[in-house]
Amino acid sequence: MATLKAGDKAPAFELMDQDEQTHTLADFKGERLLIYFYPKASTPGCTTQSCAVSEAQVDVKAAGIRTVGISPDKPAAQKK
Repeated sequence: MATLKAGDKAPAFELMDQDEQTHTLADFKGERLLIYFYPKASTPGCTTQSCAVSEAQVDVKAAGIRTVGISPDKPAAQKK
């Protein structure tokens, strides 16, 4: 797996969200995305990161950017 840096183009993906709905990178074609990765849901570091992203949503949305968080956890863990 390649290491991504800020500003890199996202690789194609197909992943389930917390509601078990499948999303692909193609679903966001033509949109600007802030994609962040976290290794495990409901851990202190990941919760802090997700809260910071959530708190920035007003500014992120105002800039015309959508946010996608990606984790290897199962959908049920994400929803929690």
